[in-house]
Amino acid sequence: MSPVITGISNTGWDGYLAKFSVGDGQRLKAVYTLHTSLAILTSAKSVNLYHSTTFQESRRFHHNEVILVAQFTREGDKLVTCGLKTIKVWDTMSGRILGTFSNPKGVRSMAVAFSSDSAEIMICCIDSSLCRQRLWEPEARIPIKWQLQNVPDRGRYQGTPRCASFSSDGSQIVVAFRQSPIASWSTQNGNLIGRCERARGKSKNTSGVTGYPLRLTWDPITEHVVGIYNDGAIFKWYPLDSEPEEMEEYITAAEIACSPDGRLIVAGQQDGSLKIFSFDNFGLLYRLWGTSAVTALTVSADGRRIYDLRKSYCNVWEPNVLSRMAEQDEMSSYELNSHYESTSAPLSLVSQTPAVSAEPVTAVCADVLTDTFAFGNDARVLICQRSMRGWASNSFVDRWEQLVSQSATTENMWQWRVSIRLWWSTSSHPHRPANRRH
Repeated sequence: MSPVITGISNTGWDGYLAKFSVGDGQRLKAVYTLHTSLAILTSAKSVNLYHSTTFQESRRFHHNEVILVAQFTREGDKLVTCGLKTIKVWDTMSGRILGTFSNPKGVRSMAVAFSSDSAEIMICCIDSSLCRQRLWEPEARIPIKWQLQNVPDRGRYQGTPRCASFSSDGSQIVVAFRQSPIASWSTQNGNLIGRCERARGKSKNTSGVTGYPLRLTWDPITEHVVGIYNDGAIFKWYPLDSEPEEMEEYITAAEIACSPDGRLIVAGQQDGSLKIFSFDNFGLLYRLWGTSAVTALTVSADGRRIYDLRKSYCNVWEPNVLSRMAEQDEMSSYELNSHYESTSAPLSLVSQTPAVSAEPVTAVCADVLTDTFAFGNDARVLICQRSMRGWASNSFVDRWEQLVSQSATTENMWQWRVSIRLWWSTSSHPHRPANRRH
């Protein structure tokens, strides 16, 4: 007899592929994608490596101190982790430490990257210093002299950088302050490449505070800087231009990433949803719905998936728009041109998919006398299910909320199980004999 799956709420493909837990109580800081793996920077002083097909943990790089920032080479064969006191470089295949370097006392790293030949790492610190560290010469830490440190800008003191980001090849770094224009610098000689200041009146902040960037990243193909202002507006800027191009649609973005092919911008909204925009014209292509705030996100190396971090979980999305664009790239140039002519209009239409990222189950209880069982989660949602026939109970949700305390979490799962059994033994429903006890 073939297996039967019942209780499917959505018969169509909603783009929501998988969700897995990194560990209870952990704060997830960043997510990275390699060719066949993904990695997550956690608050547990480690970077965890996972298979991109099974999502099982394959390796853990434990730094033994809090990791501030981390980065992989473009080939994915090396990893650098920057802690409070030391910087370590790892071989990702074997997990072996290739080098350990000391941080200057009291200086914290805020951005790091490998050079194009992977022989050096570039480090930007909160004291506005920039240096290069040669991997095979532990004492060869080369300061890069640039005009950024402690330089007033139009009578305003710049202070500590708000955020910074290296380009994909490590040749440039973009730095943002609260009271100064965004600036791009060369990591080879420290020369200023360009500056960008937001036009007056563009800020949508009602408090009157001048808009400044909260997040910065790079388009790996066009070498544009893509970022988010503190009022949630998205912008892109080419370092040789004087002004940014800002998205006209008002959104409240909190996290941002660019696709590896440079054609898409993915933004995580403050309401938990994800929006996919065209890089060229900021046109909205797709929208995915979530239930909690996104803390970090990235696009897979093949451009088909989106990985985002929420609480202590990683969500994996595979929306149709990414799959269609990836398939177009595999076509011949003649087929590609004709295909674009026939499908450019549908791709510009917004597809809004109500894919809800459900909370994981934290307790389950089965009725020993029938084939019915119940399960619940931290959101105090109770579902009753009968084997081979789905049945959801909404009438007992109020009763369930009365039994489970407001502070219920996965740490007191025993209380959850007791609450489920108490509800189960005191309620009546169409699948449990009313005259029996267990």
